[in-house]
Amino acid sequence: MGGGTIGRMHTHPSHSDIIDRLKAAKTSLEDIIQMMEHDARCADLAQRLHSFEKAINGAKKILIHEHLAVCLGETARGAGGASNDAVGEYKRMTKLLQEKN
Repeated sequence: MGGGTIGRMHTHPSHSDIIDRLKAAKTSLEDIIQMMEHDARCADLAQRLHSFEKAINGAKKILIHEHLAVCLGETARGAGGASNDAVGEYKRMTKLLQEKN
C-alpha cells in the first residue's frame, strides 16, 4: 500500500466503525458476485453495486477526515520540517476526497 510518511501507525476511535463498514462491504461484494453467477437482473446488480460503492466511499471519507483532524493536527503542532510534510499529506488526502467514481 502506498501512503504518506506522516505520523505513526495507530488506531483512532473511528477504526472500529470503518472495519464494520468494510466487513459489510465485503459481504455485499460476495453477494454481488453470487448474484452475477446466478444471472441476476442487471437493475438489481446495479443497485447492489451502487450500495457497495457508497459503503467503500463512506469508509474512505471517515478515515480521511479523521486523519486530517487528528494525525495532521498532531504533526502541524510538532516541530519544524514536519509541517511541510503535513501540508503535502493534506493535499494528497483532500485530493482523494474530491475524486469522483
